[in-house]
Amino acid sequence: MPGGTDRGERGGARLRSPKRVAVIGPGGAGKSTLAVKLADALGLPAVHMDDLLMEPRANGDSPARRREFGEDRQHAIVAEAVTAPRWIIEGGYWRTLDILIDAADQIVFLDPPTGQWLRQVLAREARTLAGWAREDRHWRTLVIHARFLVWLPWYPLRERPRVLRALRGLEPNRVVRLRGQREIDRFITGLKADAETAAG
Repeated sequence: MPGGTDRGERGGARLRSPKRVAVIGPGGAGKSTLAVKLADALGLPAVHMDDLLMEPRANGDSPARRREFGEDRQHAIVAEAVTAPRWIIEGGYWRTLDILIDAADQIVFLDPPTGQWLRQVLAREARTLAGWAREDRHWRTLVIHARFLVWLPWYPLRERPRVLRALRGLEPNRVVRLRGQREIDRFITGLKADAETAAG
């Protein structure tokens, strides 16, 4: 990765006990799962951008039917959220990426190989749509997932290069790029060891 961000991950030059962590990457890369694990390792609250930037879920409604707030409101919400002193915020809302990156002590970029990511996402979507056929069957749910599938090929062509440009030139120890589960596990183990050392 350009700008030294590879060194941030492979050289282990992560920050010790970061207080504000952004977890970014494409849909289906495992951001939510990683955020929960990091929250446990660091003792920080995990915030999911879907909960920040989408309308509250109506009682009994499917999460997939929630609508995103408009762009101006999204910017305002994220700008307010990052003023908190301690957080882990995960999400792939590219409109607010710069706000999140500027505020974070540590940026964790989940960047799996494209083929692996696509297989993972398509398997997840197949499970989701199977559940839709059994239980939901609301047309808006199907439309949302269809739009996501149409978007998939554009991520490596358009959105990923944008992320790389945004991270280029940042201090190497602020950016951790994780390409697979082994690197994720090693990163979490290192953070836990740092926390234990600090506590001792």
